[in-house]
Amino acid sequence: MRNPGGKSKRKQVSDWMKMNNRELLAEIEELRIRLEEAEEALSAIRSGEVDALVVSSGEGEKIFTLEGADQPYRVLVETMSEGAATLSADSTVLYCNSRLADLLGTSLDEILGKPLLSRVAAANAPVLAALLERSLDESCRLGESFRTELALLRETGDSVPVLFSCCSLDLGETRGISVIVTDLSEQKRNEEIVAAGTLASSILEQAGEAIIVCDETGRVIRASRQARELFGASPILRPFDELGPLQEFHTDLPFSISAPLSGQSFQGLEVVFRRHDRPFHLLLNARPLLIRRKILGCVVTLIDITDRQRGKEALEEAKAAAEEANRAKSEFLANMSHEIRTPMTVFMAAIDHLLYLDDNPERRHLLGMADQSARRLRGLIDDILDVSRIEARRVELEDEPFELRACVREMLQMFDIPSREKDLRLETEIAPDVPHIVLGDPKRLGQVLINLVGNAVKFTPEGEVCVSVQPRGELLEFAVSDTGIGIPEEKLELIFQNFRQVDSSFTRRFGGTGLGLAISKGLVELMGGNISVKSREGEGSVFTFDIPLKRADKKSLEPLESSGEDFGKELSSVRILLAEDEPMIRELVTTMLARRGWHPETVGTGREALEKWEEDDFDIILMDLQMPLMNGIEATLAIRSRESKRGKRTCIIGLTAHAHREIREECLASGMDEVLTKPLQMDDLFTAIDGCDQVRGPSS
Repeated sequence: MRNPGGKSKRKQVSDWMKMNNRELLAEIEELRIRLEEAEEALSAIRSGEVDALVVSSGEGEKIFTLEGADQPYRVLVETMSEGAATLSADSTVLYCNSRLADLLGTSLDEILGKPLLSRVAAANAPVLAALLERSLDESCRLGESFRTELALLRETGDSVPVLFSCCSLDLGETRGISVIVTDLSEQKRNEEIVAAGTLASSILEQAGEAIIVCDETGRVIRASRQARELFGASPILRPFDELGPLQEFHTDLPFSISAPLSGQSFQGLEVVFRRHDRPFHLLLNARPLLIRRKILGCVVTLIDITDRQRGKEALEEAKAAAEEANRAKSEFLANMSHEIRTPMTVFMAAIDHLLYLDDNPERRHLLGMADQSARRLRGLIDDILDVSRIEARRVELEDEPFELRACVREMLQMFDIPSREKDLRLETEIAPDVPHIVLGDPKRLGQVLINLVGNAVKFTPEGEVCVSVQPRGELLEFAVSDTGIGIPEEKLELIFQNFRQVDSSFTRRFGGTGLGLAISKGLVELMGGNISVKSREGEGSVFTFDIPLKRADKKSLEPLESSGEDFGKELSSVRILLAEDEPMIRELVTTMLARRGWHPETVGTGREALEKWEEDDFDIILMDLQMPLMNGIEATLAIRSRESKRGKRTCIIGLTAHAHREIREECLASGMDEVLTKPLQMDDLFTAIDGCDQVRGPSS
């Protein structure tokens, strides 16, 4: 039997299944539609038509960035070389890729949700704000692109130049902004390199020196216009060392480009380059070209100093010619001195002897004037020779202890008579703290003071002349002041020049050669000091000079104690040999010596003097320097080399018309005991002979 209840249940199940199938089909249809929409959205996302999704729900609209979109698109954006971002209308970053974070030097978390305007340099912020506002303008169509160059601020504070591109983006009810950021750093660097290359080319073309740039192999890759002109052709791509031999000026060694390529630098190296047998003198500077601590070549600059070198050579030739002229002048003056001093010895000795013999007042007056004129002429000769020696820097200074106050006092005593004749007062003012004994050259100091005091006495008709000395640090300051006629201001710069005088006219009132002050200036400077003058015409002058004179020990002036031995003998028994080639001098010296009871034997050459000395026994030889056959120095050397066999030393006094210091030193080095300068002063000769008589004794 059939069960009626079972049939009912089957119908219920069938109805339920039909209803469920309809609902399921509806749900499937809905899912299909949603899937198609999703596929369209995904296709749009993949094609780049949208950057974000807006999803509506019961909770409202939600904006989903690619973080929630499909993975392939996100991977694509992440691998872009440009920075990418999606911004809201207020520039808040909704999405950005890692490249943008790298450009800004920070992380994604520090960028998302924050305004991009805060990452722009202050100067560019208004520009970007205006650009974003323009992109959001309703009048602009979606996708319309805008771009500008600006600088983004990195987290470290430095800036990055970028190209900022943006376009509007439809986010549903609102608009957003899609941003692409391109790094321009490399492009800017390339532009700078290009600009620098253009600038370098311009500099090379306009440079006044020859500039050459070589690569690491020594091949020329850049050359200035001057370099091309110097070498006569373009040196580009040629090895530097093949351009022409560059020889170092002072060593003649060739210069090689390998030196700067190995790291050496050269500054101011003088080299010579020859082209068509024409020498070019060049000043070479070379430095290695370092880029990131690696030598990639070198830079060589060559400065043409040919004209300067020619000028230098001409100057050296002129200097040599001047020195030769100065030497010739010195030799001329020395020879003239000899020629003048020789006859002066004759007439000065003759005048001296006549004054000794004649008691007639009138004749003695005339002889006195002749003697005064002769001494004045001798002083003139000495001044001229002094100037010559000072100009040639051939004056040698002594460095010996002496009493400073005694030196000043003895100098002033020389002017005692002429000052009394003019009723002038001679005063000295030496400060108490001036040392009594100093080290220096008393003769040269005295010569300067004599010149200055002599001028003061000569140019002061009345009043006083004062010499003062006071310390000035390590120097001693000497001042010679007078109440004389003074010096016009326009003449002050001339008075220290040779042969220059305040009054050089034919009607000048005072004599003189104009050499005294020039000599004084030269001597003061040689002693390490300076001299100056202050003067007012009609009121007087003050000449001041300072020199370094060191304090000396008093013990250095104490004389050596005498041994008590007496090597002397009766003056009349002294045997003298006179060797002089000038007959008149032989005769006059013989006559003068006879006044002391001496009767010398005479010869006319150095060889005769040597032979006479070997034949006989002489106590003293008066030896002229310039004699024929054998000069006085040669004869002295021969005598000194032979007299040791005799066991007796002969005193030799040299007689010379040369006043040079080196001549005196040469005479003393040859073995002479004393040297006298012509014209001879008989008192000096007698003193020298007396001294020889004391030192004569057994040869040591």
